[in-house]
Amino acid sequence: MAVPDSPTANSLGRLPIPIWAGPGVFITVALAVLVFFWWFLSSPAAGPENQALQEKTLREQLAPVGKMLVTKAGAQVNTANVSVDGEAVYQSACAVCHATGIAGAPQLGDQDLWRGRVAAGPQALYGNAINGFQGATGIMPPRGGNAALGEAQVRAAVDYMLAALE
Repeated sequence: MAVPDSPTANSLGRLPIPIWAGPGVFITVALAVLVFFWWFLSSPAAGPENQALQEKTLREQLAPVGKMLVTKAGAQVNTANVSVDGEAVYQSACAVCHATGIAGAPQLGDQDLWRGRVAAGPQALYGNAINGFQGATGIMPPRGGNAALGEAQVRAAVDYMLAALE
């Protein structure tokens, strides 16, 4: 049985495609790509004026937290002049929880949350930070979950957080 011809179907039953459809689709896609690149390249972050700021931020993010002192075995080391940047340790290890309050961590600068902990004294805070803590108020993993941190670094980070309360 033959199918009657209609203006929308050819003899094979498919819709006719106008001759201009291919170039029309190509021009539409090309314009979309051009508009995207124009928008992307004109954004403020891509300009040369912000490149110095981006490089500075990247250098700060990649900066080491501490320095290593290598000596001979059995040698006496003068650690009096070695200082640890508590803020850098806080940013690299502690801020993950203490900036948002994850697992019951008291947020940096929140005096209400820190009041009971500060009342226990700094030695108790050092001990909890170094050895870890698990209680009704939350969980503190040993050394903030970074086993590579030394005691001096953990103490410096605790001192930094306590200084933020003042």
